[in-house]
Amino acid sequence: MQSRNRLSRREFMKFSAMGAGALAVAACAAPAAAPGAAPAAGGEEAAAGAGQLEIFSWWTAGGEVEGLNHLFDIYKRDHPDVEIINAALAAQGAGQGGEMKALLETRMLGGDPPESFQVHLGRELVDSHVIAGRMEPLDDLYAEEGWADVFPADLMNVIMYDGHPWSVPVNIHRSNLMWYRPSKLELIGADAPPATWDEFFEMADALKEQGIPGIALAGAGGGGNGHTMESVILSVFGAEGWPGLFDGSISWADERMTQALEIMNRLYDYAQPDYLSQSGTDVNDVMMNDDGPLLMISGDWLHGYFKSKEFTDYMWAASPGTDGIYLLLSDSFGLPKG
Repeated sequence: MQSRNRLSRREFMKFSAMGAGALAVAACAAPAAAPGAAPAAGGEEAAAGAGQLEIFSWWTAGGEVEGLNHLFDIYKRDHPDVEIINAALAAQGAGQGGEMKALLETRMLGGDPPESFQVHLGRELVDSHVIAGRMEPLDDLYAEEGWADVFPADLMNVIMYDGHPWSVPVNIHRSNLMWYRPSKLELIGADAPPATWDEFFEMADALKEQGIPGIALAGAGGGGNGHTMESVILSVFGAEGWPGLFDGSISWADERMTQALEIMNRLYDYAQPDYLSQSGTDVNDVMMNDDGPLLMISGDWLHGYFKSKEFTDYMWAASPGTDGIYLLLSDSFGLPKG
């Protein structure tokens, strides 16, 4: 969508007050004009008519897509003539959100971005597109809505880069959670899930004797196992050491990283047999199988997926070694240039 009639940002700022920041950001860029539509009069002050609003998001699974559709519904109440294109569903690829991330990268590098796209708040956006100059700063939007006055200071520190906000958070997730099956604990006579990795390995050995995997891992693509590794690192470095890995005060060659890698490497011995061919979304279904594993590491969004599948044999706790720590993860939407 290279050709857009840029509409007034202020016209769309009203939308953010309704509690759907993602689409407020998207609305800062005008929907592409419908084929054959005449240019709107009044330049930047023109009101939105008909058109298309293209959104890239990986929310395609049960428990996720409902939330995205709700954002769309709110937007459509104010802009009924705008067609919203859910580009992730249009991609129809494999993996999380189809091939959304790969396709988005191609579009961004080619100068043909969507109106808005989903991205994890902070360095994921900064390192991929902000530093490269492909994003619009959102100072006007934040000032208009007063978000800097109500968002916690720690959250604003993640949002800001080089003195500017670059995306709008639409949720706050806890990512360091362990989702486990009580029925598997019963098989080995355990009353509680593992609180440490040593406890996990002891339980996993007992389950392995019965032919049951200890943990669901995802070897297809880096996202699934990367998420598990993140919680392993957190368990070794703790809340005090974790920030140092990112502010440069602690080296990634620290001996504690070796310890974390050794734990992660050992986890593969207890994974489901075909984990190398399964993605970060495939393992959600693996957990629900009758012969599924004891546990998996995922964020609090997994509850929505299990609920959408009417799966009930699960409970949650902090990932081993991270009790009392809340590792924040936030989905956000940004505004590309163009």
